[in-house]
Amino acid sequence: MAKGIFFSMPAYGHVNPTLAVVAELVRRGNSIIYYSTEEFQPRIEKTGSIFRNYQTSISFDHHQIDHNTFRLSTRLLMVTQEMIPALIEQLIKDDPDYIIYDTMSPWGKYLASILNIPSIRSIPIFLFDRKTLLSMKSDDIQSFIQTGYQNQHEVVKFRSIADHLHKTYGIPKPNFLDMYFDKDDLNIVYTSGMLVPNASAYDDSFKFVGPSLTSENDVDKFWDTSIPVIYISLGTIFNDQLGFYRKCFEAFADLDYQIVISVGSKVNTLELGTPPNNFIVKHTVPQFEILKHASLFISHGGMNSTHEALYHGVPLLLYPQALDQYLLASRVEELGAGKIIKGKEMVPSLLRAMALDILERQAYQESAREISHSLRHCSGYKGAVDAIENYYQSTRQFSISEGSIEN
Repeated sequence: MAKGIFFSMPAYGHVNPTLAVVAELVRRGNSIIYYSTEEFQPRIEKTGSIFRNYQTSISFDHHQIDHNTFRLSTRLLMVTQEMIPALIEQLIKDDPDYIIYDTMSPWGKYLASILNIPSIRSIPIFLFDRKTLLSMKSDDIQSFIQTGYQNQHEVVKFRSIADHLHKTYGIPKPNFLDMYFDKDDLNIVYTSGMLVPNASAYDDSFKFVGPSLTSENDVDKFWDTSIPVIYISLGTIFNDQLGFYRKCFEAFADLDYQIVISVGSKVNTLELGTPPNNFIVKHTVPQFEILKHASLFISHGGMNSTHEALYHGVPLLLYPQALDQYLLASRVEELGAGKIIKGKEMVPSLLRAMALDILERQAYQESAREISHSLRHCSGYKGAVDAIENYYQSTRQFSISEGSIEN
């Protein structure tokens, strides 16, 4: 029986896509130790894997993650520096056959390198390369570059930690964008090739297995399923935006649609004021189920949310908040399944006009359905596990062969 270690990034958009994969690994006889935080312990243990809590003084609270890629990279490297010594000791005791690590959990990659353990990269975020980044519209790429200039202290801190890790453990010196551009011998990508720009440029080590999506049982359908729905959510991280929700009130108050808004846990709904009669405002909703009935999803463009909409053939009006969301939104717009509205454009009249344009033009629905077809015909979590087991077996055979040569 093989033993695997899974190093997760403790955020819903990173944990959720992996659960079906982990459950299938366990079902096939693998013993999996899954590192995350207590917030995710119940759903991790439900897979049959062993939960372990990260031991670090640096908070993993995903509510503290901001839009700044440079700060995020530095924070993740700080976590890496603090945790690696204890994790090395624990891994030596555990003696795993392989490590699976989230693309934004760089400690997993470095630990595998230090201890010479076969490793697999799990990629639940939008996959892109430098060519895609440089193809961003000029104002977006300039904004990204400017963010770097404005955070030189983060750059200095990152480089100092990178130098320390390189000198102490002999690993290649970490780079700011490793979490986006790096690769491993096996890379599990939770989307279809259709959604990835330049997908044909990726080699066979990249397995586009599609999203891991699950329905909820016994959902209370608090909305009227006979009335068309516009669903609005900014996800779990960048959702504390009273001004945005109020603009939605103004934009859609008299529309012949039922408007369902999920505002998350950080918003005090009393501060929003009284919603229009055609609005339902809740902190959390069964998003996957609502999207089955939705005509349009107004979203931040997170990977999970975008997948759930497109899986049901629902077009999107995208209001991205972070780098990978801008890139995913651009790809959805390029494929004709949605439009992007930016912060400086966010006024009720334009929000309404763009939403109505998507609702009234059949081409958006048709494009969304084409992407839905590509997502539904991926190999899924079973294909991901096939790839993981094949990779492990190949490394094992190589190790045996190498040992026989030495003997």
